[in-house]
Amino acid sequence: MINNYKSPDLNKPRYREKVLSLLNSKTLSKFKEKNPMYSSVDDTKLKNVIKTFNGKIWESILDSRDGVELPASLGYLFIGTCPAAKKVNMDYALSKKYGKVIQNKNWDTDGNVGKIFYTNYSPKYKFKTRELWQFSAIRQFKRAVAKIEMTSIGEAISRIRGQIKAESQDAFMTDRFIYSLILKYAQLLMRRQDSTNKLMKFNGVWQSLNFLELEEIDKVEATCVGIESGSTIKKTKHKLPTFMEGYWGPLIRSVTSIDGSIKLQPTDPATYAAISRSPSFRFNTTRYFWFLNEHLYLPNVNWDAIKLEGVFEGDISTWTCETEDDCQPMYLKTFYIPEFLFSEIESQILNVALNTLKIPGEDSDNKQNPNR
Repeated sequence: MINNYKSPDLNKPRYREKVLSLLNSKTLSKFKEKNPMYSSVDDTKLKNVIKTFNGKIWESILDSRDGVELPASLGYLFIGTCPAAKKVNMDYALSKKYGKVIQNKNWDTDGNVGKIFYTNYSPKYKFKTRELWQFSAIRQFKRAVAKIEMTSIGEAISRIRGQIKAESQDAFMTDRFIYSLILKYAQLLMRRQDSTNKLMKFNGVWQSLNFLELEEIDKVEATCVGIESGSTIKKTKHKLPTFMEGYWGPLIRSVTSIDGSIKLQPTDPATYAAISRSPSFRFNTTRYFWFLNEHLYLPNVNWDAIKLEGVFEGDISTWTCETEDDCQPMYLKTFYIPEFLFSEIESQILNVALNTLKIPGEDSDNKQNPNR
């Protein structure tokens, strides 16, 4: 969508929500009445303490993917992702610069935007009128959330190379080799996360293929995958990108209809064959799929395409770029790996570097030089 962009008239009257500050003399006086030990503290100093404390809270929320529980059981704050509320998510700075409407694509988050969420719904939060409470973030907090980005391939490789160079200036590992090690250890660690179903909640690692064409397969191929030839089976027209392997198999979070209204359940050909022979199967409205030989198979659907969400080993830009200009260089592409796993990945790769390149570690240096 490219339309002419007209800069807003900043001199026109604009509606602004009225801001009420609780850090006023009346509130601070009540606080000192309840807490006499602070009665001698200057109001300005007390305000600064509260602002600093609040700042530490939202910084902790940025650093912790699990969020932060507020003091005095006032609720819970965390950062999550959701689809943009507006159909046109405009980048105002670029639109003003080029004189045309330019949208925020948010490709690295599959079109989702970061949001600050507040909840006090849990039964343990039992203060009065809790359903009337809401949270409004200050501008600095909102802008900090907007700047959160996942690590790019180039940043990850550069970070690891820097650690290797810190051990030995003469050490050398190619970008390709470092990249392959990151993928290797990421898969091992993500498999561990998948075994406890923890990976599902980390939205940033999942990528979407929003339009996968389907084609009907013939009866011979249907028989080959273990289903009676009388069934109608469709499969993805093209081979899918390589998935990362989780504890339970390929990391596929969801397969749905294009509009997302119908979600399919994973199964395998043998299980589906057994289910379909059940007398009650004609009343079964569940849709199924299975992954086999780099394709998805979908029995008894009449759709032309589906939507898929998964974790992939390599670059899938050929599936997601609408034009050549949309695609980024490899080093700028996002690593869809949970940020909290990177420290362990880096540690594993550094151990490989120490052993492969025969870089003496700190312990070996100390043994050789006891005076160090």
